[in-house]
Amino acid sequence: MVFNIHKAFFGTFCLSILSTTLAPKLVKFSDELCLFAFVLLALCDIIFNKNIRAYKLLGVLIGVLLFYLAYSILFSPYNTVAAQINDFIIQCKPLVAFGLAYAIAPRFSANEKHILKTLCLALGFLMCVFGLTGVGEVLMFHVYYLGLTCVSCIVAYALVAFDKNIPSGFSQKDLYAIGFLILCGLPCTRSKYYGFCIVVLYFLFLYKPGIFDLKKIKNWAILLGFIAIVLLVAWQKISYYYFSHDLDMYDIDQKEAFARPVLFGGMVLVLADHFWLGSGLASYATYSSGTSVNYSDLYYDYGINFVWGLSPDYCSFIADTFFPELAQFGIIGIVCFLVFCYWIWRKFRIVMRSHHYKLFAIGVISMLFFIIDGVGGCSVLQAVGTVLMVCMGIIASMSKSVSKAQAKELLKIPASDVYYNVKIKTDKRYDYEF
Repeated sequence: MVFNIHKAFFGTFCLSILSTTLAPKLVKFSDELCLFAFVLLALCDIIFNKNIRAYKLLGVLIGVLLFYLAYSILFSPYNTVAAQINDFIIQCKPLVAFGLAYAIAPRFSANEKHILKTLCLALGFLMCVFGLTGVGEVLMFHVYYLGLTCVSCIVAYALVAFDKNIPSGFSQKDLYAIGFLILCGLPCTRSKYYGFCIVVLYFLFLYKPGIFDLKKIKNWAILLGFIAIVLLVAWQKISYYYFSHDLDMYDIDQKEAFARPVLFGGMVLVLADHFWLGSGLASYATYSSGTSVNYSDLYYDYGINFVWGLSPDYCSFIADTFFPELAQFGIIGIVCFLVFCYWIWRKFRIVMRSHHYKLFAIGVISMLFFIIDGVGGCSVLQAVGTVLMVCMGIIASMSKSVSKAQAKELLKIPASDVYYNVKIKTDKRYDYEF
């Protein structure tokens, strides 16, 4: 019996995109349902298609998390086993999504791509209506989720709209559609989304290979200008949450601005006390460490339980930023995280040289969104994170059509030479249809 993994993956991917709208409030377990569906897909592929070798990366990622789960249960006294298992499941979401997409390397038919694009446009329009009518906060808990749904739709649409037969990578119609989706998310009124829009506009409409070759003064100016524009767009929130107050003096009018800086400061203290392997799962700056699951005893050790938004009575900000939670994994876990990020970045660079630079751009857009959002959000562990990690996994999987020796040689060539130097320009002999 042969299991059609590509058809099944397509259906699950559609469900993942839908869950960005459903998970915040309407159907809260929908992103866990997607995780279960992805795991089931992997098991079916392994059992029926005998494709276990493709899942080496996923095995390594889950293996690392299982090690931390065992470490947490045996040596971390800060939370219950149930809370630690809950946090383990949440941490698995983006890794399973990426690992499965990388293993399967899905191929979508023209009709499936059309369905995905239609779904993205419909959800984008719906988010715009929700934002303009004020229904968003009622149906989706917070207006930022309107923007997050649009983020998912923009990246997913760009990936399936990519056409290697068009020099720019996209038809004029699809570029207009992406612009429409960007506009649909503007009613979310969040600086993080506006910063993401600048990133999308730059990488999809302006970016060319070699523009980040920092040996040229012109490219330095472009890079610094790009960073400055992103910071300018997001500066109001950055200033409010990180620079507009004195942590030595508590101002009741700025109580919302204390939680995130305290989490970052507490991260340093946690790492100082639990340097190598961290404080364990469900202990710090995660949903499972709050009262919704079980409040972590670690917060009492540092007096964090007295901070508004992080206290047992009200802890809505306890999982409101991603990077502080890395303290749970210690320096070894942080190094593993950075190695994984670099591995993904390397795969994207290979794809840029062997396929098309716009695929590289879509991957980088996703990574930059996680960096922007991670300062004041934790979307990587939510439904939007699942969709973006699937897209990143699909792009990274294209590098598998290139042998290790070929990849090593390609990475030696400057990206600009691959496209603009006719003497060494590749003939796209590694093309991969998805």
